[in-house]
Amino acid sequence: MPTKPFTALLFVIFSLLSRPAPLQAMDEILFVYFDKFEPFSWAIDGEMKGIFVDAVNEIFQNRLKMRVNHSGFPWIRAQRMVKTGAADGMCTISTCERSNYTFPTEFSIIETEFKIYTGSDNIRLKELKKISLIPELKGFRIIDMLGSGWAESYLTEYDVQYEKTYNRLFILLENNRYDVSIRNNIQTNYLINKLGYEDKIVELPQSIVPEKESYRILISHNSELAKHLKEINDVLREMHADGTLSRIKDKYLVKSELQ
Repeated sequence: MPTKPFTALLFVIFSLLSRPAPLQAMDEILFVYFDKFEPFSWAIDGEMKGIFVDAVNEIFQNRLKMRVNHSGFPWIRAQRMVKTGAADGMCTISTCERSNYTFPTEFSIIETEFKIYTGSDNIRLKELKKISLIPELKGFRIIDMLGSGWAESYLTEYDVQYEKTYNRLFILLENNRYDVSIRNNIQTNYLINKLGYEDKIVELPQSIVPEKESYRILISHNSELAKHLKEINDVLREMHADGTLSRIKDKYLVKSELQ
């Protein structure tokens, strides 16, 4: 029968062997993104840019001292890579379907709202400012981007004009051809500044959908990173507290930074 000291030694050895390897000991990790999702993630000459990329770099490269590779793909392919374990993680909204193959972080990278946008000279601006519910959109001319999942889900009973480009959408709002577009506020404000419509298109203060969309880091069930969620969450908590995440977001919403 093993002696007590020997049993204790075995317990210590087993504990050390079963403990996850330090994050810094891991090989380079791979994060994948939708490569056409300004200002969150997009590719310029093969290099990924955006809010998600900056946040991931700050978390893993700067604070956790890890090597990070960023790659952009069509969105379906990127999600499949995380699902199969070909990539370690991605940044998006946690859903029931994605929870089948990822662990979401406790804290978000960024939150967005759906806001009302209209032309600054729209003759029905006072009426639009009173809207707080989707049914109150009836009677207004609505325009949105082709492929908008939000509009396809919530505006099925409305006559919506869909456009292929933001530039065209903004022109039609500016010229009062349409009254309203319901858009993700971070993305839309970024594009209003980038395309030069800051004096022509206005965001109304009310949010027509009370729930915010929380974009989080989602770690593949098949990634070694999944063993280190607590450390990742601790860093995200720090970044919320010290204002780092707000500064990353603001960098993409200040016009002088977009030149």
